[in-house]
Amino acid sequence: MGYILLALILIFLAVILIRAALFNPKKMQNIEAEKIELNEQKIISDMSDMIKCKTVSYRDNSLEDEAEFEKFRELLKERFPLIHSNSELKKIGRNGLLYKISGEKSDSPSVCMAHYDVVPVNQEGWEKPAFEGIVENGFIWGRGTLDTKGTLCALMQA
Repeated sequence: MGYILLALILIFLAVILIRAALFNPKKMQNIEAEKIELNEQKIISDMSDMIKCKTVSYRDNSLEDEAEFEKFRELLKERFPLIHSNSELKKIGRNGLLYKISGEKSDSPSVCMAHYDVVPVNQEGWEKPAFEGIVENGFIWGRGTLDTKGTLCALMQA
């Protein structure tokens, strides 16, 4: 019985090795790089202003400043008018936003996600103020730059 099991394992390994040796990947089509023009000043300004909105979430919703969340939503409308005029916007829950942008076909949709709320800040651990959106030496300083107002800003810019 042991010899049969050993023979099966050797045959299995031989098949794997032969198939790996004969594997020939499909040729990839060369894609020409396209130059994309970016309005860097707008991107920096948008991101800095997003950070200035103190969209801090707490487990206790009564501690949240709804005016700051509304300020952020108005900022999105002001800075990204094409998205707002070419999408269906649905508010989900207290602060969730869902932009539905219809494409040519609906058989393979895409989802891009980010959030604009941030966790509370202990200012003592920060080199710069957390909600001033300071631009300095090629960096934007503030709460949400990495998680994930930066992601949201990139998605809206795109």
